[in-house]
Amino acid sequence: MEAETNPQATPPSGGGLGRVAVRGTAASMAASLGTLAIGGVRSIVLARLLDPRDFGLVAMGLVYYALVVQLRSLGMGVIFIGQRQRTPAWSGTWAAAQVAMAVAGGLLLAAATPALVAAYPPGEIRASILLVFAAVSVANGLTAIQEHSLRAELRFGALAWMDLICSLSMGVVSIGLAWAGYGWWALVAEHATGVMMRCALGWTVYRAWRGRLMWNRQALQSLWHLGRENWLSINLQHLLDQFDDFWVGTALGTAALGVYSKAYELAGYPRRIVGTPVQRVVGALFGMALDDRLRLSQLFFRASSTLLRASCLLGGLMALALPEFITYVIGNKWAPILWPFRLMIVYVALDAVLMLVGTLLQVVGRPSALRKARLVQLVAFVPGVIAGAAVWGVSGVAVAADLMLLVGGAFLVRELRPVVDLNLWRLAGRPALALAIAFGLGLWAGDLVASTWASLLVRLGVFTAVFSAILLMMEGREYRDGLLWLWELATARVARMRRAG
Repeated sequence: MEAETNPQATPPSGGGLGRVAVRGTAASMAASLGTLAIGGVRSIVLARLLDPRDFGLVAMGLVYYALVVQLRSLGMGVIFIGQRQRTPAWSGTWAAAQVAMAVAGGLLLAAATPALVAAYPPGEIRASILLVFAAVSVANGLTAIQEHSLRAELRFGALAWMDLICSLSMGVVSIGLAWAGYGWWALVAEHATGVMMRCALGWTVYRAWRGRLMWNRQALQSLWHLGRENWLSINLQHLLDQFDDFWVGTALGTAALGVYSKAYELAGYPRRIVGTPVQRVVGALFGMALDDRLRLSQLFFRASSTLLRASCLLGGLMALALPEFITYVIGNKWAPILWPFRLMIVYVALDAVLMLVGTLLQVVGRPSALRKARLVQLVAFVPGVIAGAAVWGVSGVAVAADLMLLVGGAFLVRELRPVVDLNLWRLAGRPALALAIAFGLGLWAGDLVASTWASLLVRLGVFTAVFSAILLMMEGREYRDGLLWLWELATARVARMRRAG
C-alpha cells in the first residue's frame, strides 16, 4: 500500500504552529489582494468588451453548475481537515468518494441539459454552456482533493500561488477571447480556465495527496454520518446565494440577469476588501476568548463595529461614484446597474458583519443557530424576490436582498445575546444614521454642480465629511479609547520581543 504523505504527519506545535499560521495568513492576504486587483482589472475589461446579455447567459449556466456542485457537497473538506486519524484506508475512501461525487455531478448536469434548454425560451439558456460546465464540475471535484490536502498540511503558500496563477490565466484567456470577438464564450472560458488550471496545478506542481483510491465500508459510513450533518446547512446557504440569480434569469431574462449579476458583484467588493481579512484574523482570536465573556464581547464589538463602519463608508463612496464609473470605465450599456446597486447599500453594509457573526457562532458551538437563521431568511427571501421582480424588476430583487440580510441579522442578534453583550444602537444604529444622512446630502450637493468631475468630487467630499463628522460626534471618545487599546497591545508585544531577544 502506498504510504500517505503529510496529511497524516504530526503538525507543528507551540511557536512553530504560530509561525506557520502567521506566514499562512500573510500569504493568504497577499494572494487575496493580488487576485482582487487582477480580478478587478479583468472584470472592467470584460465589461467594456461584452454586453450585459453575455454575462446573463453565462450567469444562468453558472446557476445550474453551482447547484450541482452544492448538491454533491457534504462538507468533505472540513471533514478531512478535522479528521485526527487519517489512515490510508480512510483517506483513500475519502478521495474515492470525492471522485465518485464529482463524476456523478457532471453526469447529472449533462443529463439534465436537454430538459433545461426545453424549459426556457429559445436563446435564454445554451446547451453548450451547460455541457462545458458539466465537465468543469468534474474537474472542480478532483481539484478539491488536492486543495483540502494542502490546507491540512498548512501549505498556504502553495494555495496562494495557485490563486495568483489561476487569476492571471483567467485574465489572459478571457480577455483574449473577448477581444477576438467570441462574446459569451470568453466568460465560459474564464470560469473553465480557473478550474482547469487549479486542477492541473493541484495534481502536478502542488500535489499533496499521493495515496490510492480505496473503498472501505467503515470509513464510508463515517464520512456519510459526518457529511449529512453539513448537507442541509450548506444547501440552505446556497439557496440564499443563488435563488435571486435563478429567478431574475428565469422571470426577467438573461439581459436582466447580466445587470443584476454585475450589481451583485460590485456589492461584494467591500466584503472582499475589508471583511474577509478581518474575519480570518478575528475568527482565530474568538477561540482564545471563549472563557471570558467580557473579553469576547469587546473583541466582537470592536471587530464588527469596525467592519460595519468601513463597509458603510466604502459602499456609500462606491454608490456615489458609480455614474462616472459607468460612463468612463465600463460603458453606458451598464447604466441600468446604478439604482440596483444603490438599493443594495444595506446589503453592502451588513454582508461582512453577518459573516463575522457566523464565525463567532461556529466557534462557540452554536451552528444550529446559523441553520435556523438561514431558514428564516429563506422564508423571507423567496417571496421577496418573486414579488420584487414582478413589481420593480431588478431593483425589486435588490431590495429583497437587503430584506433578507435585515431579517437574518435581527434573528442572529437574539442568538448572540447568550454569547456576548450587545448594544444594538452603538453597533449598528449610529453608522446607519450617519450613512443615511451623509448619502442624502452627498447626492443633493452633487446635483448643485454642473461639471461632471466637480460634481463627483463634491459628492464624495460631502459624504466623507458628513459621515465622519456624525460618527466622531457620537463616538469620538470610543475611537480614542480604541486607539489607546491598540497602542497598548503594540507596545506590550514590542516589550515581549525585546525580552525574548
